[in-house]
Amino acid sequence: MSPENYDNGLRVKTNLDHLIKKGELPGIQYMVMNRTKVLFEYYGGLQDIKNNIPVTPSTTFMLNSSTKTVTAAAILQLVEKGDIQLDSILNSYYPANPYGNEVTVRHLLTHTSGIADPPLINWFHAAEDHAHFDEDAALLKILKKSKRKSRSGEKYRYSNIGYWLLGKIIEKVTTMSYPDYVRKHIIQPLSIPAKQMDFVIPDLNLQAKEYQRKFSFLNLIIYVIGSNKIRETSDGSWSRYKFIYHNGYAYGGLYANVLGVSRFLRDMLQEQPVLFSPQTKQMFFKSEKSNAGEPLAATLGWRTGELARTPYFGKPGGGRGSSSNFRIYPDKGIATVFLANRVEINESAINAFSDSLDRPFIQS
Repeated sequence: MSPENYDNGLRVKTNLDHLIKKGELPGIQYMVMNRTKVLFEYYGGLQDIKNNIPVTPSTTFMLNSSTKTVTAAAILQLVEKGDIQLDSILNSYYPANPYGNEVTVRHLLTHTSGIADPPLINWFHAAEDHAHFDEDAALLKILKKSKRKSRSGEKYRYSNIGYWLLGKIIEKVTTMSYPDYVRKHIIQPLSIPAKQMDFVIPDLNLQAKEYQRKFSFLNLIIYVIGSNKIRETSDGSWSRYKFIYHNGYAYGGLYANVLGVSRFLRDMLQEQPVLFSPQTKQMFFKSEKSNAGEPLAATLGWRTGELARTPYFGKPGGGRGSSSNFRIYPDKGIATVFLANRVEINESAINAFSDSLDRPFIQS
């Protein structure tokens, strides 16, 4: 590690140590990398408060919506092969939808389909029920209730349903399950072991317990709407939740640690990625526009932003007991990722936390 990166890392370590000591954060993994090596890594706090088990490099976390970037990469692989057309309508691949002929694959990728995004508070099931869960039936039930809130291509409107549907498109054109396609064409080509990234919890003993402040507004909502059954117990000032799975793999279903995520991010830093051609990579990171020609703060899978006048591509993920963020800073040639086991569902708050972690490395 260079002296400069050592100093920057020391600042970040001091900040994270302080947050954990204050009880603001149960546990976290954080990594900064370039295309060839890790520049900084941090593993701190506890994956299990009750049993005092520390976070280690092997600890895995739920990725929640950070999964969407992997889903988008899978779609672009199939676009490159000619199996999917970006501007083909959803009905061509998944007729069992209520949105007519206006929604395209591009709209789904860029969150411009106009499809509503109902609260996800009940869009999950207990780990013990996963083997018998019917994902297709769950999606059809959601689609019956979900309408479009705006015209397709009109504006950015975040939609988990849109990415759930992208997973079904992948299954239609490949005749494989979405998890099996991603395992074969993304996880395995990047030599990511299953214990570092998969759609099932790789090892229950290494999976971070998920936490939320006991006295918090979200905890109150969970209690009021009747989802209290997912709350396992309390560990001090934290409510601990049971292990769960999202009802849809493609919008939030991956489990991973930063070692696995780093292989994906480092591939995206390469001039010649393993996953697809340089031309497809360029398309992946090109900002999209609305029907009116107005630029969107989104690409075919990433959100765009800026930190210290440095542009980045990112994908926050927030769930009922965890949070995450992936970022790539092309001008600096680096990528960052954090995974934590405290709930955060607000994109702005997740990005603000990433800002605080990444700033020393970006300003240098």
